[in-house]
Amino acid sequence: MHKIEDFKIESEILKENWNSISKSYVRINKEAELYRNNIKSPNELYGSFFKFLDAADVLMEEWENLYPVFVLEPIKKEVLDFFKKIHLREFDKLNSIEEKIKLYSIAYYIYGTEFYMFVEPDANIYPNLKYDITGRIEISPKSNGLKLEEIFEKIWEHVGLTDFDGTLLYSEGEKNDNQFFQEFLSECWLEAKKITGSNALGFLEEATSACDSYLLDERLNINDYQSFYDNLNFNH
Repeated sequence: MHKIEDFKIESEILKENWNSISKSYVRINKEAELYRNNIKSPNELYGSFFKFLDAADVLMEEWENLYPVFVLEPIKKEVLDFFKKIHLREFDKLNSIEEKIKLYSIAYYIYGTEFYMFVEPDANIYPNLKYDITGRIEISPKSNGLKLEEIFEKIWEHVGLTDFDGTLLYSEGEKNDNQFFQEFLSECWLEAKKITGSNALGFLEEATSACDSYLLDERLNINDYQSFYDNLNFNH
């Protein structure tokens, strides 16, 4: 464990989360130090830019490492319980649906502190199925996305890389958040499916269409809807 006293950190959010972020901080700071030492010499300005890029790459790698810790792990139990309800046909029971639903459409939205997810029978497979929209199953746990962003803002500031706009860099990391989230939801869906013995399929959609739809059971991006439905196999 790296001691926080060795780095003269004043930021409260870094202090409060030091146990979780210390390894990431030390790694980013090491790369930033190479940049800071390089830029002191006028003859090394060109090389210092590449040292900066090295530090930026490390920062984005550490964003990816910490994203599950701060954003995904805290909501795993609630997501897993949500998927168990789907596999146990709780939606069907709430809406008195006798037909066994084989494909559910699951929509989600995540931004900042907001996370929302709900489920309905897939409208393309069940276009005539009638149910009360108030009977759908949904969850809205708090997300720590903004907290992670603030942590990285403070790290960026503290390691002395403010010559460049760090927001552009960790926003690049945020572009991968939907991919992380899809993979995480797939793991939870498959775990719930195994626990319940269900054979239902889950079709995941980001509510703002920020990324391709995703078949949770196959961990497969869907960008050709017609082909997907034409080749859909319920024998899972």
